[in-house]
Amino acid sequence: MFKHLLVPIASEEMINKTFKHVSRLVKEDQARVTLVHVSEPIPLYMYESSAYGFQAAEENHKNNCENYAKKLFDLAAVELGSTVKCDVCHLYNVNVFEGIVEAAKLSKVDVILMASHKRTGLKGLFMGSDTNAVIKHTKLPVLVI
Repeated sequence: MFKHLLVPIASEEMINKTFKHVSRLVKEDQARVTLVHVSEPIPLYMYESSAYGFQAAEENHKNNCENYAKKLFDLAAVELGSTVKCDVCHLYNVNVFEGIVEAAKLSKVDVILMASHKRTGLKGLFMGSDTNAVIKHTKLPVLVI
């Protein structure tokens, strides 16, 4: 059905909970996968009284982001198996959904596959949903797990 899927990865927990479904879908369709992780481009400030105004050095921040993305990509590749063609894309963007949409354009995928937390009530109102934002900002089909 699909030939090239984009699969955003945010955490190890997400890989553990959803990649058995992703793997099954990819293997059934013999699809190619591009994994994407979107990192915060600017090191965050700490606002604890003991560390007020402290900011991680940009170089350290970038190295940490690259290492974390590589770790996620490696774990996901293991879950997908060695027979799946897998590319990776690590982008920096303040808005995760914008990074995902950008990665979809760069990778020329035909579907975006995302997991959803199903936040409702106040959590849904205040935290929003990257999945919902991606659906609103892309012309590609979005398959939600």
